[in-house]
Amino acid sequence: MSWTELAPIIEAALKATGYVNSVYEGDVYDMWNNTDVPYVSACYDEVGMPDSGSESIDRYDVLVYVADRLEDDGSNTRQARDFSRAVLKVALAQLRRSEAVLSVSAEPLQPFVQKFADNLAGYYTTLSVMVRNNIENC
Repeated sequence: MSWTELAPIIEAALKATGYVNSVYEGDVYDMWNNTDVPYVSACYDEVGMPDSGSESIDRYDVLVYVADRLEDDGSNTRQARDFSRAVLKVALAQLRRSEAVLSVSAEPLQPFVQKFADNLAGYYTTLSVMVRNNIENC
């Protein structure tokens, strides 16, 4: 499976909760450094394709951030993290149910509070997604 085929599956999984208002593919610093981002937002990007140890299976490493905008006083930091955690847990469950995905695992969720164009709080993680290699070998 190519990245072109896998990316929409990941995006759909990130949109599986009703309160995700935007999903972007690309570098989180490029995507979230503008004031037009509808939050809760997710951002994902392929960060590596390590050897899977098999000629018939590919592994994609995908960095995923999910965040919500903070109030000026930061009083909703816990709620923003709760929303972000829920999005990531649902996305993982969706990917695990996908017939196209052989397996998926996630590194521990890392909390963050950071200033992009807006002050945000949420979680990030790296997913390792195993899929069948559909490239014909000669």
